[in-house]
Amino acid sequence: MSLPYKLKNLNLVCHLSTYRRAGMVLAASLFVISTSCNRHAFQPQSAAQDDVSLALEGLDIDTLDWTGVVNREGEEATSENEPDVPLVLSFIYTRCPMKTMCPMAVANLKAVTDQMEQQQLDGKVILFSIDPSFDSPDVLTEYGDTQGLAMKRWSLLTGDREAFGRITKRFGITTEGESGAIMHNMRTMVMDSDHVTRWVYRGGALPSQEIVAAMKALQPQ
Repeated sequence: MSLPYKLKNLNLVCHLSTYRRAGMVLAASLFVISTSCNRHAFQPQSAAQDDVSLALEGLDIDTLDWTGVVNREGEEATSENEPDVPLVLSFIYTRCPMKTMCPMAVANLKAVTDQMEQQQLDGKVILFSIDPSFDSPDVLTEYGDTQGLAMKRWSLLTGDREAFGRITKRFGITTEGESGAIMHNMRTMVMDSDHVTRWVYRGGALPSQEIVAAMKALQPQ
C-alpha cells in the first residue's frame, strides 16, 4: 500500500510500528523508507508499562494548553518555545525532603545532561514544579543556580494553580499535602524532536545511561 499524501509527522508512523498496550497487540505493516525509522529502533528496557504511562506515549505536548505557565525568568512558557530537539519532562519541587524522589531524579537527569554535553547531543530537560505556591520564578532561579542547571540544557517551569492542575492531571501526576511535605508520584517523559512522548519512566531512580541512549537515538536528522 502506498500513502496518497505527505506525512506531517513521520515520527508518529515510526511510533505506531512499535506501539504496545497491556493485553493488546497492534500489528501494522508499514512501507516506509527504512532510514526514516532506524533512529527510533532503540527500545528501552526500563520504561514504564502501566496503563497511564503507556497512554501517554504518542502525546504531542505542543497540543496542550500551557496558559499560566512561566519559566524561571517569569516569562510565559510553552513547549513550543523549546527548540526542536529531544526533550525530557519531569515533575519535581525544589524543597522536596525525600532523597529518593525529586533530589534523586534531578541528580540522575543532571548525569544525563552532563553526558549529552560531553557527546555533543542536542536535547533539553524540562522540570515542572508541583509546588507552585512556593516555587516562584525567583525560587526556581536560585534552585537552578545552586544545582548547576544551566539554561542551555534546563527549563524550569512553574505556574498558577489552574495551570498546575491542568498539566499535572494530563500527565497522571498526583499530589497530596502542602507546606513542603507533598506526597506525589513521579513520571518522567522522553520526547523526540517533534515533542512527541516516546517513553515514560516512573520514580526517582531514573536510568541515566538508558535515557542518554534514548536521547542519542532521537537526535534530529
